[in-house]
Amino acid sequence: MDKFGLLPRAMFDTFHAAAQARSVMIATKLGIFDLLSEAPKSTRQIASATSTDERALEKLLQVLLAGKYLRLRRGKWELRSHVRRWVVRSSRSSIADQLLHGFVQWDAIENFEQFIRTGKPRELHDRLTPKDWPAYMRGMKCIARLAVGEVVSRTRLPHNPRRMLDIGGSHGLYSTSFCRQYPTLQAEILDLPVAVQYATPLLEEDAMGSRVTFRPGDALTDSLGDREWDFIFVSQLLHHFTAEMNQALCERIARALKPGGVFAILEVERRADHKAGQIGSILDLYFAASSRSGTWSVAEMQSWQARTGMIIGTPIRLWAVPGIVIVRAEVPPVGLLDQESPAIARQLTPC
Repeated sequence: MDKFGLLPRAMFDTFHAAAQARSVMIATKLGIFDLLSEAPKSTRQIASATSTDERALEKLLQVLLAGKYLRLRRGKWELRSHVRRWVVRSSRSSIADQLLHGFVQWDAIENFEQFIRTGKPRELHDRLTPKDWPAYMRGMKCIARLAVGEVVSRTRLPHNPRRMLDIGGSHGLYSTSFCRQYPTLQAEILDLPVAVQYATPLLEEDAMGSRVTFRPGDALTDSLGDREWDFIFVSQLLHHFTAEMNQALCERIARALKPGGVFAILEVERRADHKAGQIGSILDLYFAASSRSGTWSVAEMQSWQARTGMIIGTPIRLWAVPGIVIVRAEVPPVGLLDQESPAIARQLTPC
């Protein structure tokens, strides 16, 4: 009936959606889903295990029942099977850390009105507290886990790659996954010192030893080297920078890659045809309000690569996470790259 305008959709999109979201986040924080993954329990048993008020808890459980997270049988609450893989921490597909990161995102969302009125964002990373950083890092790793297998399998690297630079790779999941896929590969993660501080425990969990290491620094100012890397990967970072910053970064990346080296961008795609859908549009607003820019179109990202003389590949849109795209480019091999004749390189670059 909603397509005929017979329901007050705006009410469901505001109060109801916010209350539902907060209820799921709180249930995750209290460990209710993990508790019920062990065995069904009564309200009293859950209240005792989570140190909560039984009467108030009952109301939260009713919300989760209505939202089809829980089922009530013979006076005991149990977790529905179709949500178990997503909300229980022990599941390999768990997004529990991202749900907890929602408390950090909530603060950024509250800034939407101020941003829309003034056009001035409130930098998310500058506002993270020592308590927020671990949740932020684990949340980012949680999101990356949804697509990392597809990203690694569909991003073609040079033969027997040896050196990877992961710019802004923080949690290290992409670096470790590429290294597992390519036995010859070693990776270095360049990220801000504060990010490295809180991401180090996550990298240690992956037990990659010296094959994956951190370098604290700033991607916008630190040296990336000169023809040193077989593969440079930039994931979910460019939406924090302006177009001018991204162009300068791409130029430095092109100089840092070996001939035949690969540069891959993983980003949320902003559709120029206004068909981004609800998720894409919300993320564009979210990143714009919490960083320096917002999401970028494939054409914009390819234009930064093309101006460096790199050969542009076909964009790869992910199946696992719709709206995410890999924008891949290669440095021309020896013999095609003529530093004294940049026009030759530009002719090789389809735009």
